[in-house]
Amino acid sequence: MNGSLQDQRREIYAEATSVLDEDCLVPGAEALFDQALTNGLLVIAGAFIPGHAATEDPPPRRLPSADQLLTDVAKQAGHAGGRTAAVPFGGARRSGSLLLKVAQLRDAVQRTQTARHGRGPGGQVTEADVQALLALDEHPALQAIAGHYLDKTWREAQVDNRIELARAADFLSHLSANEITRRVDEAERANDFGDGDPKPQECPVCGNNTLLGTEADAFGYGTTAGTCLVCSYRRSEETAYDLNLDQEWRTRWQ
Repeated sequence: MNGSLQDQRREIYAEATSVLDEDCLVPGAEALFDQALTNGLLVIAGAFIPGHAATEDPPPRRLPSADQLLTDVAKQAGHAGGRTAAVPFGGARRSGSLLLKVAQLRDAVQRTQTARHGRGPGGQVTEADVQALLALDEHPALQAIAGHYLDKTWREAQVDNRIELARAADFLSHLSANEITRRVDEAERANDFGDGDPKPQECPVCGNNTLLGTEADAFGYGTTAGTCLVCSYRRSEETAYDLNLDQEWRTRWQ
């Protein structure tokens, strides 16, 4: 198994879980929960179940769902059908078992499907769901989340940005196509986009190059804090810094 794929899964699990732990009612929490659970269980299954699909590199076109992964891990641990499963682990540092809250997590997967598939309201993720998700990190194959808890500011910024994305998307949904076009044209005229400095940035909400930077470009990648003159999305300094760090990592190591 290529370690980089498992590392990516650990990172996705850690980021999504830490955001949910900060605020389990953040917009899009249901999708974040499924993403975190699926990636976390793939890491555990890859380490715990010989020959599991999670170990394939490149991965198959269709990997097991979170619900199937819960079944796979519980069955391998000898607790198929139980409310909990003691998943054993052993290694050079320590040995023991992970208490996998199968019933809690499976109920959460079913409960959050309504929002993820557009069949019902959000607000389905509970504190108990998040605690069961956090417990996965006890398995030595994961142990990914500690670093994300060293910086409370980062977690708060992630939550704030998700709320801001949802607010701007709601605002955009009330604009007609003609009004959006008018705003784009006005933004170009008002700011002389294309000729001056700073350069316009693409807005993650409306997709137009109408996000006007309000801070200096410290990294040189063209991503700064700013406000979109079409949908009103506001990118904070913390969000811009996080995006630039991701780009710096890709530039240096990929």
